Amino acid sequence: MEIPVTLPLDSDGFLRRECPTCEREFKWFSHQVGDTAAEVVDQYFCPRCGVASGVDSWWTPAQLEYAKGQAGPAIDRLVQDELKAAFKGNKNIKFETNRNFSLNFDAPPSPAESNDMVIIEPPCHPNEPLKVPEVATGLTLLPDLWLRVRRLMTEIAIKALISFTQQYCECDLLADCPQPVIATPC
Repeated sequence: MEIPVTLPLDSDGFLRRECPTCEREFKWFSHQVGDTAAEVVDQYFCPRCGVASGVDSWWTPAQLEYAKGQAGPAIDRLVQDELKAAFKGNKNIKFETNRNFSLNFDAPPSPAESNDMVIIEPPCHPNEPLKVPEVATGLTLLPDLWLRVRRLMTEIAIKALISFTQQYCECDLLADCPQPVIATPC
């Protein structure tokens, strides 16, 4: 059973998302069905922390509650239709649909969507703009990602320093190191 659910977009056509890893919100542009500019992917990367996850992993809690609530009335109709079909053709039992019958699934109101973020256009995906909170733009854009890059660069620099030192020092850096031997160019 498939139940179509429409989620609201902001005034620029962006859909709110939440990273399943860092749980911070951002928005991505919602392409129309059949839009050839839309990239077809099997995962997305969080613009805030850089961690990848499958395409169906980015719902906000409010969106999930709304979608579950939208299923309630459809389930009510399905139950009544199935009961009617089960008794159809039985001459000994007469079944009448009671449209007042309900399993009491309450459909929540559609989540409101505000224009609370600013657009950024990643250079690697110019046709896939994002919106992030204003505090995550400019020099502080994607702070966790920059932190990860800085750590990686530090790790690379340390490995290069160890390699360089091992070439010009007669020791293992993890052991006690005697005085370095100054290498003379050939």
